[in-house]
Amino acid sequence: MFKNMFTTASEGARRSAFLTPKLVIRRNEQVKRRFPTTLAEDSGGGVHVTPQGSLSAGMSTPKAVCVTVGVGGLLDGRQGQYAVLPAQPVPEGIPKPPYACSQDGRSDDLRSSEEEKPGEVQTSEAIEKIKAACVVAANALKLGLRAAQEGATTEDLDRVVHEYIVSVGAYPAAVNFHNFPKAVCASVNEAVCHGIPNLRPLQSGDIITLDCTAYVDGYFGEDSKTGDCAGTAMIGDVLPTHRKLVVTTQACLEEAIKVVQPGVPISEVGRCIHTLATGRGFSVVREFCGHFIGRRMHLPPLISHVYRAPDTTPIATKLCHFRRLCCLLPANDTEGVFRSGQTLTIEPILCEGAADLYTWRDGWTIVTQDGGRAAQFEHTLLVTEKGAEVLTLPTV
Repeated sequence: MFKNMFTTASEGARRSAFLTPKLVIRRNEQVKRRFPTTLAEDSGGGVHVTPQGSLSAGMSTPKAVCVTVGVGGLLDGRQGQYAVLPAQPVPEGIPKPPYACSQDGRSDDLRSSEEEKPGEVQTSEAIEKIKAACVVAANALKLGLRAAQEGATTEDLDRVVHEYIVSVGAYPAAVNFHNFPKAVCASVNEAVCHGIPNLRPLQSGDIITLDCTAYVDGYFGEDSKTGDCAGTAMIGDVLPTHRKLVVTTQACLEEAIKVVQPGVPISEVGRCIHTLATGRGFSVVREFCGHFIGRRMHLPPLISHVYRAPDTTPIATKLCHFRRLCCLLPANDTEGVFRSGQTLTIEPILCEGAADLYTWRDGWTIVTQDGGRAAQFEHTLLVTEKGAEVLTLPTV
């Protein structure tokens, strides 16, 4: 039952051509937050992401599942407190993805997934281009994290990332991707991902995730880390719990990379991350997944960061406890094994509290419902006969 439902949802996501990290939403009852956010806030009507909505909402994006909407009274009404400046221009002459100049940030050229099969093995020529894009993304990320100092704004970091990417003749792939306004996603504290850079100064005790993607010669390279380029992932004096969160998230990525070998089931990535994270007292965000990458930013299949062994409960028992079962994590039943020549991302997000999420009315910024902090690390990988080669290593 559960397997069939989630297989159907996955197929639906594939049909939508993995176009967007935004969430398709449905309305649900009002929910409330326990803590105020530290970023520019929404004044109500944000998106509430809960496991209860997973079966009816399905999966409409390569990185998001289980989506519902909470209406009214979510936050304390400080939306717009920190201004978001317009995107910086991209110089003429830089090759751009098809969506860059479209009004809705999409492109008919990207609406079909027929040209690339799930988990497709890349050609040697494609691999070299993907590597080039990954180095640009990694360098931009390192420079952005280096600039993440107390008093700097996430707008400042976006400018650093944007200017570097265009300086090497690449396109900052986030700009106008489904109308996203900036070159980098900057998510501070309880912001899980897709934070829009604004004029809020970073403060001592903050943790910040930057997520950079570069488009080079028709290919994407993606890389995201939490914190500074030294790997401390913290601004100033950070609480021990938050330090442990960041260190554990990085460890989850590093251990998951070791799992990637030809012939290994894709689902083993989720088992590795989920086991390590929960063993250290943290929860794993299940709505956002790793993915394969190439000519499009998001290619199937998804790479879940959670794992639950397949449910063997008798069907009669399931029906008696249907509401409770809806709240459980779906089994990580991603089919297939890794093959040499595949390119993919692993990008776990861990939370200090519950991994229940919602989205601000900006349609992008995703935060924890309880105000707990989140951390993320990500690399783009190439599967080789000897294991995983990390492509997003900086050279600056």
